[in-house]
Amino acid sequence: MYKSILSLINHRKTRIIDLAQASLPPEQFQAFRKITLEEFGERGLIADLRALFRAER
Repeated sequence: MYKSILSLINHRKTRIIDLAQASLPPEQFQAFRKITLEEFGERGLIADLRALFRAER
């Protein structure tokens, strides 16, 4: 289940980043991309989900 959730998150994260790239000037896009990857990545949401799944075991 954990891997399925990560797959769903990654799919949506990619779509959000693609939309931002099409909509923002390059400098703003780079900042947005960095923040998005941090928030949804290993030190953000993924870390929170990992902790949640460990706590439920």
